[in-house]
Amino acid sequence: MRQEIPDRKKRQRQETGGKTESALSTSLSVSSTKLYLSRAVSRFCLRADHLLPRPTLITIVDDDILVRRSLIRLVKSVGFKVEAFVAAEDFLSDGNLHDTKCLILDVRLPGMSGLDLQRRLAAHHHIPIIFVSAHDQQKTREQALQAGAVAFLNKPFSEEALLSGVHFALQSPNELAYEPVISRSQR
Repeated sequence: MRQEIPDRKKRQRQETGGKTESALSTSLSVSSTKLYLSRAVSRFCLRADHLLPRPTLITIVDDDILVRRSLIRLVKSVGFKVEAFVAAEDFLSDGNLHDTKCLILDVRLPGMSGLDLQRRLAAHHHIPIIFVSAHDQQKTREQALQAGAVAFLNKPFSEEALLSGVHFALQSPNELAYEPVISRSQR
């Protein structure tokens, strides 16, 4: 014996050519709220994931493993995607050079120095640079800032100083009113 289909389900089957809801939609449960997406929309979303905003990539180049690890943790903790390198050459050979939105760069590195990398990048890429250094040399700081560095921080520096520099570096070029960030008793 055939069971009577409630009117709502009957109308739905007639409208969808007899297909059930599960064949036509995907259900997402968030707490007690359900969101229904058509299969076509959910397939489009899966194929169009490249259209969704990606986390901003901050790149760190520092040969000191302890500094590198702490910077990675700090930058990730505020929601950025992070890549880290020991040497400037490693960064240059990486495929994500064009995705880097801010570069945190040590001055003294094995091989190519931070200042040399800054000069090389200036020729072809506009990547805001925040220099970090354990060696407080006024000449080096002035050289980096005159060449366009957004900030120059002496180690040890505060988390706030670094994050302030990153925030400043990520502003659109039109919004930048050049006032370099300098940290730690920078007189």
